[in-house]
Amino acid sequence: MSNATMMPYCAITGASGYVGARLAASLRARGARVLELNRSGRARRPDNEAAAYSLGDEPAPETLAGMDALIHCAYDFGAHSRGEVWRSNVEGSLRLFAAARTAGVRRMLFVSTVSAYEGCRSLYGQAKLAVEQKGQAYGVVAVRPGLIFDDERPQGMVGALSRFIDRSPVVPLIGGGRQLLYPCHADDLGALIATLVTAPDPLPSPIAAASRNGLTFREVLHRIARGKKKRVVFVPAPYAPLYWGLRAAETAGLRTRLRSDSLLSLVSQNPQIDFAPLERLGVPFRDYPEVV
Repeated sequence: MSNATMMPYCAITGASGYVGARLAASLRARGARVLELNRSGRARRPDNEAAAYSLGDEPAPETLAGMDALIHCAYDFGAHSRGEVWRSNVEGSLRLFAAARTAGVRRMLFVSTVSAYEGCRSLYGQAKLAVEQKGQAYGVVAVRPGLIFDDERPQGMVGALSRFIDRSPVVPLIGGGRQLLYPCHADDLGALIATLVTAPDPLPSPIAAASRNGLTFREVLHRIARGKKKRVVFVPAPYAPLYWGLRAAETAGLRTRLRSDSLLSLVSQNPQIDFAPLERLGVPFRDYPEVV
């Protein structure tokens, strides 16, 4: 490793986002040295290290010099068309991996999603899957988190659902809310990443990062509402009109709280998640709590 205490020196892309920031904090808490890579080049705290990097750009050779591990969390949600998504997220990721290999980075981890699988319909899932597959040439290990939650202020998808319930007691339920969501506590994801940056080769890939005890979308909403002591009324919402309405709004340049591709990810679930690689690593993931 790179310092006297034999702890890894890790670079994390997307470190100013929800997942990247949580992983950076988790690694630091375990004694690792972390370099935050983000657009501004500024660290979240004055005593942290940071460097400027935007997905799609090739990092300067000296940026990754001396790194033991790269954890790639960044994703450009500003890209909408397939061409834009591929140029920014897929080709940009491959340039990053190539630069890391040139710099001699020993371990490369890609934070993907359980929405990435053969036959997935969402552009987000397809792009993540393409990075997984093409990243194999660089020895990249893919980690596929499920529905990320934590014990602090809700963020990510759980945060968006929580804010929606705050605003309205009437909740549209797409497809009957039968979609299975597999919970991924942010601290457990941090423990898995910490294990992977120091584990010996070979490593399995992809690795599903979630509890195997999935909950339906409807039950997740119920638990969020119970935690807020709010009664909600579910109203069936047909998928197709909502999806095409969002697509029309996006085509017209309107920003919507729910992206059409996110809706597609929700209704197009991975039918066969393989938890065996996670179980072989021995990192437990907790279930989703009764009250959120």
